[in-house]
Order: sequence, then structure tokens, then C-alpha cells
Amino acid sequence: MKNIFLRLILMALLTNVVFGQEQGITPKSISQKDFQDYLANHPPTVTYDKFKKITTIDYVIPLNGIKGGNGLTCDWVFEISAFVQTNKTNFCVFLTSVTKDWKYLQCNDFHWLIDGKKFGYYSEKYSNRMNGEGNPVSEVFQINLTQKQFKNLVRCKKIEFEVCNDQFALFDDVTNALVTFNEKYNAFLKTK
Repeated sequence: MKNIFLRLILMALLTNVVFGQEQGITPKSISQKDFQDYLANHPPTVTYDKFKKITTIDYVIPLNGIKGGNGLTCDWVFEISAFVQTNKTNFCVFLTSVTKDWKYLQCNDFHWLIDGKKFGYYSEKYSNRMNGEGNPVSEVFQINLTQKQFKNLVRCKKIEFEVCNDQFALFDDVTNALVTFNEKYNAFLKTK
């Protein structure tokens, strides 16, 4: 988990990708081409832990409000992971808010809509971390998915989520990135 936090913070610091939100939250813009170029140059990764005998397929996608350097204003990072063992695969989605101050510490109710319908998932977890003096804080919303829930997620056309009273919508490029992740996952399974 520590490595995930460090990768997310590093991604936030090094990336200049921004993304839009809805319902009263000021959107920031990026051209669709720039976002697609980012995704094309940062494909899903596959790593193997020989001690735990787990292969991890991971895709980190920076979302809205991310700026590099000292003016860090990263709002969200989306990450999907498959942890593949011999007889079982666990799927997790991490939505991480990275800000200068706590935003969801007191209110972290979390809900998803997939194609306009309530999305049920296996379990959820909220965690947070202070990243050191002068650095932002990370608030992580993790959902664990069954195989069937994962398949529903990668087939969807629109993802919306709500944290406390803040509502967000992820655009087509994120759902297309999920398809890319699924292709990488299926290609890996064929090699086993």
C-alpha cells in the first residue's frame, strides 16, 4: 500500500494532466488529444512478486486539477489493479484525492453510478495519509470488486461518483482506459 501512495504522489507531482468535474465544482480543461497522448504513453504495467507469487496489473490515470511543481493542486488520481494469484484474482479501484488540506476526513461517504445506475461492489475502504511537512495529504477511496463487478465496470460507458456532497463524472477517455486495462489483463491470462 505504501508503494501505491508513493506512486500516486509522484504521478501528481510529475504530471500536467487536468480533467473536468461537474455540479458546482469548477472544471479545468485539457484537450482530448493531450489526455489520449498521456494514456498512450503510460500503458498499464505488469509486475511479478516472486516471494508472494502475485502478478499485479496496474493502471494509474491522473484526473482533474493536477499541476506539477510547487503549485500542486491535484484533485484525483484513478487507479485500477488486478492482483493475480494461481487460482484467484482480486480487483481494486483506488480513487485518491491529493490536496494541501484534509477534505474528506469528517465526511467520506462514497457512492458510484455506472451508466446512471447504482454500482454495487464487494467492499470499500477509506484511508488517509499525511505526506510530510509542506506536502499534500492523500485520501484514498478503495473499492474491491468481484470478477463480475469488474466486467461490468470495464463495459460501462459512464462513471460517476460522489464523495460526501461532491459529485464527479469521468469522461469517455477513462472508460476507454478501462478497456485497455482489461485487454492487458486478458492478454496476461492467455500467457499463463
